[in-house]
Amino acid sequence: MSNTDYASERLIAINAASRYGATAFRTLVILILTPYLIREVGIVFYGIQSLAGQALQFVALASTAIGVSYNRFATEKYAHNDIEGMNSALSVGLLLSLGSAFLYAICTVIVAFNAKLLFDLDDALVPTARTVFLITGFAATAHMLYKVWLAPVFITQRFYLDAIASMIASSMSLVSVWIAFQYLTPSIVIWVIITSLLRIGVEVLFIMPFCRKALPEVQPRFHKISSRAQIKDMTGFSALSVLGGLSYLLFYATDSIMIANLDEFGIGDIAYYNVAQRWDPQIHFLICSFVSILAPIMVSDAARGNFERLRNTYTRATRYCLILAMYPCLTLCIFSESFFRHWLGEPFVEVCSPIMRLILMSLLISVPCIVGYEILMAKRAIGKVVFGGLLGGVCNIVLSVFLVKKCEMGLLGIAVGSVTTMFVTQSVLIPMMVRSHVKLSLKEFFLLGCAKAIVGAIPMVAVGIPIVLYWPAETLFMLLFQMALCGLVYAGGVWTLSLDARDRKKVSSAARQAIAKLRPLLGGGQS
Repeated sequence: MSNTDYASERLIAINAASRYGATAFRTLVILILTPYLIREVGIVFYGIQSLAGQALQFVALASTAIGVSYNRFATEKYAHNDIEGMNSALSVGLLLSLGSAFLYAICTVIVAFNAKLLFDLDDALVPTARTVFLITGFAATAHMLYKVWLAPVFITQRFYLDAIASMIASSMSLVSVWIAFQYLTPSIVIWVIITSLLRIGVEVLFIMPFCRKALPEVQPRFHKISSRAQIKDMTGFSALSVLGGLSYLLFYATDSIMIANLDEFGIGDIAYYNVAQRWDPQIHFLICSFVSILAPIMVSDAARGNFERLRNTYTRATRYCLILAMYPCLTLCIFSESFFRHWLGEPFVEVCSPIMRLILMSLLISVPCIVGYEILMAKRAIGKVVFGGLLGGVCNIVLSVFLVKKCEMGLLGIAVGSVTTMFVTQSVLIPMMVRSHVKLSLKEFFLLGCAKAIVGAIPMVAVGIPIVLYWPAETLFMLLFQMALCGLVYAGGVWTLSLDARDRKKVSSAARQAIAKLRPLLGGGQS
């Protein structure tokens, strides 16, 4: 193995470990903070915050797509040691970001001052909802204005900076909200202000200085834009990314809006659906974190025409992502009723448990889609997927409303509509397109990408189901102990059945190196 390959794999390991640590830490914060917030501010106001977050995601589509575009364009140039081209791409990104931030701010004001009309809110809720929308929106606008200077995180693959910043912001949010609620009247507005300011502060004061140190050549300036053709090229790619993001949001960010506007539900039902869906974005983030770590490598391989390595990356990344997703998805499905009973209380069990099971099983099925979309992004071949996703997103809304109104399925109808249409239009279409681009048969993909991960989870399921049936948890602590026990069984299954000899060798080597570095810190080294 060359020094370059070793450094790349070492960086991937560091990034992955930091992202997983950040996800675990954020999960712990959610476990503590969610019941606390619901108790202190009420389920209705908690639902308003969820509604604001989902609604403004649609407004932020352009900025998100632009960020995706200039990061990838700049990485392609950096892979060829073209610093001037990299700065030109980032300069175009800065120009487009300024425009999108201006439009986002205007749209935020429009949405905030028309919240009653758009979301059918009661008059008593409108002032709070308007304030939450404005704070959330203006904080996101500020992020858009400086985000281009955070591009070195992507270009140089230093994703561990994001992970560390996330843990800092999450811990500070938890402590700050608790202190504020001790001395001030608990309010969802206070929560939103604290979390928004802390996010901006950590990114500007922590991540940005590291970015300047990691890649001091980054100098986005308008005069460094090489040509109008480059602006047109990035705008076109960004437009496709906007449509891709829209198709994603039509699946994942319309639930609160539909619940708010359907007569069968109230604003409080948004909170019930949100906590049932809460773990999907956490696990989704875990998967996407790993895939995003590989994204610069995929972009570089696609730019160099190294399709054999791209094919290998797809199958191995799919297997690793399934391994990552199996444990949280399956354990939460197996222990769902006990989980909600001991986390939030009995009223949440009947409503939230079936919804969470359905959503998490859907997430497992969509893992190849998540990995495959990054492959298609690297090859700039997302056109058909985007339009297929848009069609599926529209069908999701239509089917969900039909299941709620005609079949009287309640909140479960929203989940069934989303899962059904996503499976048909996304989880089938994207893997098919990727296999076509990387010349991979269905049999090869299943054997290399999926089979071992599935087999590795069987022992855990065989242990978990009897635990639920014959040893029901009486406390949250006991439940967490049972889930940890299943985790040990799962780790053994993954080690023996899911990982190959090369994987086990790399894990063992990384563990030995980590122990060797920690030994002096723990007093075990030579003085």
